[in-house]
Amino acid sequence: MAAMSLCHQLGACSRFIFHVSLYCFCQSATQVFLAGCTLMGWIRGNPKPPPRRLPSATADNVNDLMQKLPRVTLPKSILGHPVTLAFAPCSNLCIYMFGAAACLQRSTNFEDFKPNLRCSGISSGSLLAAALALNSDAAELFSKVIPLFVASGERRGGWIGVYSRLIREVVRIAASGKAVQEATSGGRLRIGVTALDPLPFFHEVTEYKSSFDVQEAVLASSSVPIVFEQTIWLPGLGPCLDGGASRFVVDGDFVFSPYKSSTPDLGPEKEYSRQLVFGTVHAEDMLRLFEDGYRDCARWVEAGCPSRKEERSKAIESTNNVSTLFKEGWDTLLEVTGIRVKPS
Repeated sequence: MAAMSLCHQLGACSRFIFHVSLYCFCQSATQVFLAGCTLMGWIRGNPKPPPRRLPSATADNVNDLMQKLPRVTLPKSILGHPVTLAFAPCSNLCIYMFGAAACLQRSTNFEDFKPNLRCSGISSGSLLAAALALNSDAAELFSKVIPLFVASGERRGGWIGVYSRLIREVVRIAASGKAVQEATSGGRLRIGVTALDPLPFFHEVTEYKSSFDVQEAVLASSSVPIVFEQTIWLPGLGPCLDGGASRFVVDGDFVFSPYKSSTPDLGPEKEYSRQLVFGTVHAEDMLRLFEDGYRDCARWVEAGCPSRKEERSKAIESTNNVSTLFKEGWDTLLEVTGIRVKPS
């Protein structure tokens, strides 16, 4: 017994040293990279505003847009029993899913749906999952945070280097005035992260006592070293990385994703340019993404909320998470660098 106890203590000590070393390395590498970006920014001069990549929205702001968008009624088939909405990793394209969430919340019978709603999310999808689980008005939240992202987009480096601060502020606003522990209890909110021991493994965070707990979980789920200025250390797990690194493909009763590789129940008919995935997005493109998500969700609801769960389960069984992650990352790299143009 003494030998086993000693081995356990040595293992715990080794794990702690590994986690501290990893944390320090990520933080140091991030600060060096961001310092380099700042220097290059000063050399290049004032940053250029992000280009427009999408057609204009049908209104100039969120409030006017919401007046024009239709209200739907959720079908009875999804009422009266637990339903899990899963939000996939998609970086900046989570703006599209903000619109979808706003559509659901504006449905005429959302109050009947809400008691049985369960939300799960990975990476940027965790931001939507948290907002819905906390019953934060998605449209109002979006209108409040647009100015924050626009102002940060004018700095050298754009959103890179301030992603952590921006996302933390979005979650803080979403959780403001909410009884966080009550709203998220009973598995109502599951956020996926990648932890290391020392090999990476997937872990779902399910317990939150405060707004800070949700902020930390969302940041841990989204954290990409160098791009995000903060490395998140979760109690019992150590430093965590983007949840999509260990589980890119999500599952639930209904999946929301702008990527066809997720076999989503709700997503755009045509994938967006990967130029919108990383880097700064123009304010008018943000509004258009929001509107697209809302209108696509309205059409999906009016069609009876058709499910692709069986098709998705088969796809998940036959698909390797690493290969899917690599393909999406490779496609994004090719399009962002201009080597390949998305087919029309």
